[in-house]
Amino acid sequence: MKHTNFNVMKNKKGVIESLLVFAVIMVILAIFILIIAKVIPSITDELRKTEINNSAEARTALNWSDKIVGRLDTVFMIFFVGLIMGILISSYFISTNKIFIPIYIILFGFTIIIGVILNNMYETFKTSSDSITTSVTYPMMNVIISNYVIVLIAVGVLSMILMFGKPSGSPSGERI
Repeated sequence: MKHTNFNVMKNKKGVIESLLVFAVIMVILAIFILIIAKVIPSITDELRKTEINNSAEARTALNWSDKIVGRLDTVFMIFFVGLIMGILISSYFISTNKIFIPIYIILFGFTIIIGVILNNMYETFKTSSDSITTSVTYPMMNVIISNYVIVLIAVGVLSMILMFGKPSGSPSGERI
């Protein structure tokens, strides 16, 4: 009977794509949070004015939605830290040849260009007349996205160090 060895690292992918996906997801999430933070309070304010929502349960639900909107900055930070940790962990477990460093650097440069475009897109959206008052209530998100290119460079360089800096051999760096 033939025994098949299940290898978790068998179908591994590169990390540079993960960095590009990280760049896009974080800006889309930031814009989505600004939209939600603008829309939900206006909806709940209108719902509070109707007589149907005078019950204790309705007031509790409307107050709960206001609390959720107040915690969206924390939700953004959880996604941010989680995605960075995922990128760095996968960078460590990918074994590559050092010959791929120039390709990584070229694709990393492309990711930085996309990051600049995404940063400008967020800044334009944030400074629009509808979003400017809402964006002030999310300081962590604003600091991260305002320094987005620096964040992408830091994550990309750390990823490159973890991926290419270990000795050749198995994914964790030990010699086979």
